[in-house]
Amino acid sequence: MKNKKGIFEFGQVHHIEYYVDDLKRSNAFWNWFMPVMGYSKLSEWDDGISWSHTNGTYLVFVQVENKFLNSKNTRQGNGLNHIAFMGQGISELDQLQKELERREVKILKRKGEYLCFEDPNLFAVEVYAKADKRKVLEDYEVAYPNPIRLSVGDKVQVTKRETNPDWLEWVFCIDQYGVSGWVSETYLNIDGSSAEVLKNYDATELAVKAGEQVYCLLEEFGWAWVRNAKNLEGWIPIKNLRELE
Repeated sequence: MKNKKGIFEFGQVHHIEYYVDDLKRSNAFWNWFMPVMGYSKLSEWDDGISWSHTNGTYLVFVQVENKFLNSKNTRQGNGLNHIAFMGQGISELDQLQKELERREVKILKRKGEYLCFEDPNLFAVEVYAKADKRKVLEDYEVAYPNPIRLSVGDKVQVTKRETNPDWLEWVFCIDQYGVSGWVSETYLNIDGSSAEVLKNYDATELAVKAGEQVYCLLEEFGWAWVRNAKNLEGWIPIKNLRELE
């Protein structure tokens, strides 16, 4: 990071400069992607554009001169293979992938906290999520195979509160179809024995085995919403998990 005087740290990447065969086509993609990754437009001229991050590092895209347009970057020969960015969480990476697919960007690989895709210049671009990966300490079996699923504005009946001191913020609810399950109070506006749903909620649980590794996407009063290696998601007790060292 830059220090208070605005000086780059020793060894920090100062800038990266890309030469592209079609700057207009390149900008159509990078003008969207750079702000997503926390970059701001630094400068723009007829044959180029630059983007700066808050840490000082900046990227430059320059139009190749006509006499060099026949030179192509294959990624497998000499030259740059890819550029990798540090992203946010797994959920944000999921949203980024959906937006890339909506824009018909070619996804090269997605595995866990890693996403790789191809930009209009055939450069490979990687984004890594800040993953909260944990190890399962104890098996957990699904207690409610027919989970309650709620949408904003739904009305439910609150029939009882959790008595376990670790889970006191959970209440047992029944929806309009008779499906029941535990719901965190943070999802509800409770008025006596009834409640209105404030945000979408899914009570799906996930069966796990000791030794598995899962991504923790959300914690809610003693429970964690996790994703396993098969991309299945659901709730399990936090006490069944341990952070990886």
